Amino acid sequence: MKQLNWICVVLLSSLLSVSVHAEWAVLGNNSVPKEFIDTKELKRLFFGRISQWEGGGPVKLCFVDDSTALVEYLDEKTRYSKKRFLAYWNSRLFSGDYVAPKKFKTSEELVDYVARTRGALCITDPQYVPEGFSGKVIQIK
Repeated sequence: MKQLNWICVVLLSSLLSVSVHAEWAVLGNNSVPKEFIDTKELKRLFFGRISQWEGGGPVKLCFVDDSTALVEYLDEKTRYSKKRFLAYWNSRLFSGDYVAPKKFKTSEELVDYVARTRGALCITDPQYVPEGFSGKVIQIK
């Protein structure tokens, strides 16, 4: 009986650890030199504090305009609203030094862009990642 309880605890904890980020996924082009990323580094990427990948290629951020994944990520990990996030990028754009994340109307366009564009990185809804996606799904640490 103790062994069965132990197995249940292990299975439940593994299920919970898998679903921690079930509301959003990070996708990258195959050229992105990351297999894993922590939430602090992801925040630095999405707020333009890291603009070059290791090895020198530019970071090209993108998202679907009506994505709930971006809203969930911003709220959960940065305490920014989407409106505040876009205002932040507008102010950086007017300084002339930065390129804002690219917005797409559909997740199909987004996934296609990430797969084709060197250095592309996005946050998206996991259900929109197609079977056989030719980029990489980056794991969150």
